[in-house]
Amino acid sequence: MSKLSNKSKAPVCAGCLRNITTARYWRCNACFQCWDIDCAGTPDAVEMTAEHLSRWVCPECVCKKRKGGDNTEKPTRKSEVLFSNVTTFRDTGRNCSTGLDDSVMSLDVSHAQEVDVSRSEEVSRVTEKPSTSTDTLALSILNEIRSFREEVREEMRATRTRFEALNECIKQLADRVGICENHIAGMDERMKVLELDITRHREISTVRLDTVDRRLDDINRRQSEAGPTTGGETVAELERTVSELKRELNDRDRHALLADLEIGQLPEVKGESTLHAVIVLAHKMGVPLDERDVVFCERVGAPPAEGGRARRVVVRLARRQLRDELLRAARVRRALLADGGARVFINERLTRPNRQLFYLAREGCRRLQWRYCWTRRGLVFARKGDGTQIHQLHSPEGVEGLFGATPPEK
Repeated sequence: MSKLSNKSKAPVCAGCLRNITTARYWRCNACFQCWDIDCAGTPDAVEMTAEHLSRWVCPECVCKKRKGGDNTEKPTRKSEVLFSNVTTFRDTGRNCSTGLDDSVMSLDVSHAQEVDVSRSEEVSRVTEKPSTSTDTLALSILNEIRSFREEVREEMRATRTRFEALNECIKQLADRVGICENHIAGMDERMKVLELDITRHREISTVRLDTVDRRLDDINRRQSEAGPTTGGETVAELERTVSELKRELNDRDRHALLADLEIGQLPEVKGESTLHAVIVLAHKMGVPLDERDVVFCERVGAPPAEGGRARRVVVRLARRQLRDELLRAARVRRALLADGGARVFINERLTRPNRQLFYLAREGCRRLQWRYCWTRRGLVFARKGDGTQIHQLHSPEGVEGLFGATPPEK
């Protein structure tokens, strides 16, 4: 049985292993070791009955008993172990250093139960309030997270839509760039063809000019050898040579103009774009014409006076086939009218000698009532009627010989 001892021999505390110098200490009913008040964890104001002393167990034995068995119904706090069967009160008039009183205090069980119930209600109220506020805060945070997630999703959808539209624009731009590259490649091919044509014509012209220079040198040499008294045969030969040289030069110029057109009576407006007017005229005739198909386009001659006749338009095309197509469309649409209401004429561009020759040929056909007079590849042709002979005119002398006072027979 555990009790306070006042023996002369000082016992040793099982908690701090020091001698107990005071008269108040506890003895464990399980291990029978002594414990001073400080190590036992009981305050000075605690008084225990004899029954309580017979059941008091030290903290070490309590811990060993917890580890060994089912402790679900046992108290978990040290204070609950030590004072589970102790009723504490503070007696201000008692001297605790003299020992325990023999009187036994009865336990006020009902008062303890009421205190426990009131404390449990307070604890439940204290714990319910934070839990309710915590749940409300968590719910509001969850709602904010959901709304933010929806906003992010909407923004992602809008961004995806914008990226799809941007990709579509990039694809269209890539297609247009490809078309432009194809057009540029076509222009490069046409420019190469033009450069080859120009180079070939230049070579031909150079050869012909060298031939003309050699012939002139030969004529000068013969003339110097013949002396001042030149006969009629020499003059006639010189005239024939000059005529041949003029014809060769005319042929050279004619070949250089095989891709050109002349447009007459096209209305002229101050500050106009001649190229645009020609493109519009070609579309009216049903021939698609683009700026890349035109090498140059300009009006020739002095500007007309107010109300005067419009100047001729000279157009050089990149392809000879396109020029022939425009000429065929112009022959089909003879009554083609321009914006100003005047009839527009589209013809081949002729050299100056061939233009004069064509004028003489038309005058002769009008005088003798010949039905046909035309040009083809820079050459002048005439025919009296259907099924008659076609005459090619090379010089004004040939025109005079064909359209003399008496018309030639069929």
